[in-house]
Amino acid sequence: MIEYQQLKRTETGEFLVSHSHLNLLDPEIGGHPKIFYKALLDVEESVSKPSFEKGNLFHLWIEQQSAFVIEEQNKPTDQPARLAEAFNNLYTKEQWKNDSVFLEMASHNTTIDISENVIYQDLFKTLVGRPHTSREEFALFVASIRYARKVVEFNKNLKEITFLEKFKDVVPYVQFLQRADGKIILTAQMKETLSNCVDAVKEHPFASKLTWGVLGETEQEYFWTRNYDGFAMYRKGKIDKITVDERTKTLIITDYKTTSYPISKFDDKPDGPYHKYKLGRQLLNYSQGFFANHPEYNSGDWTVHLFNIVVSVIDPYPVMVYKTTNYTYKDNLMLLERRAVWHIKNNVWNLTREEYENKDHQFIQLD
Repeated sequence: MIEYQQLKRTETGEFLVSHSHLNLLDPEIGGHPKIFYKALLDVEESVSKPSFEKGNLFHLWIEQQSAFVIEEQNKPTDQPARLAEAFNNLYTKEQWKNDSVFLEMASHNTTIDISENVIYQDLFKTLVGRPHTSREEFALFVASIRYARKVVEFNKNLKEITFLEKFKDVVPYVQFLQRADGKIILTAQMKETLSNCVDAVKEHPFASKLTWGVLGETEQEYFWTRNYDGFAMYRKGKIDKITVDERTKTLIITDYKTTSYPISKFDDKPDGPYHKYKLGRQLLNYSQGFFANHPEYNSGDWTVHLFNIVVSVIDPYPVMVYKTTNYTYKDNLMLLERRAVWHIKNNVWNLTREEYENKDHQFIQLD
């Protein structure tokens, strides 16, 4: 999941555009080319953070709970936590290798008082699991702690030995981060929410059947191109669950959504999440990605079922299944892709296409 979220370009440097990106360009739902462009450039928030949107975690929790680690209740407060995370990123994950400021700082020999040296030695054995074997190895460890303190501006007025006593307090959290490496970190509260959502889906006959009673592939990534006026736009999509029955030529795409919005009003116009986030268009977009990756199938010969399994994150966690049947989204998606192609091709981001092409009066006229 992390790799997919951070994959923003092809091997030859072209933008990889998801449906979520297109939403940020869509003027019908508040999009703008400047917002779209920023999303194409930015590395998205890592799923290792508990703030990662619940819907992106829910289906993975169903399929692969071993991919998660539960955050301990004794997480330090904000600044000590950031100190632990800065050290872990710098030292455990070896980000120091690409930090020129750190490398410059670490190249200068610095003295360590005897009392501080003893603490550093103990910290090394605790966090590395053995005594150090060389002066260089120990110096790197010391420099990493000092630099992490500098990065988070941890109480500059403290003497170093007093600071080290404070650093001891975050050691359990550093050890937790070391164990969590490569996994998705959940708070205990988030774990409880996801578990309750899963139980609720199990209690819903049709949602349960789609989730566990129908064979299919999960977390399927597709990459394809859409060509407009000789220009190729590179697309990507990740499908929660897809079922392909070649014998009956049936395609079922299931996408999970969590919401705090009243679930029975999920598809209300215009503010229901189904319309607000163009979820029908998203599902159609996924089906196009599937058929683009399988040119041996004629999409016109297939029966396509597009479902959203929607779960409320509010007790008692009601569940409803919504089916997309309106395929007029096809024209809407094509127009939005053409809009994206125009901006990418012309490298115009501060103005909408309409503003750019109407240069004599680039303003919004009100009645």
